[in-house]
Amino acid sequence: MKTSEISPTKSAKCAYRVIGESALIIDMVHFDKNKLCCLNESGTQVWELLDGDRSLDQVIDMFIDVYDVEREQAEKDIKAFLSTLAEKKLIDLRPAQTVAEIGG
Repeated sequence: MKTSEISPTKSAKCAYRVIGESALIIDMVHFDKNKLCCLNESGTQVWELLDGDRSLDQVIDMFIDVYDVEREQAEKDIKAFLSTLAEKKLIDLRPAQTVAEIGG
């Protein structure tokens, strides 16, 4: 699936809080197993962009607007990061909506 066809979103099964430049994410389904994830500044930047309305392409574009990184490297790193979050079931990767589907 192309990056323009993926719309990552935070899982409804987790809670999070941003403290300073770091995000703390709690897996509410496995809370009893101490499932806590702490993100660094760049991970938090990506996390906050995962609203389900933006495509992965848009997330990458917004990330490289903030950080001085080549698009190819940002795409590679963000895909790997999202893959890890998806494996931990902290995000959902769903098909991106087109403008026509949204009603625009």
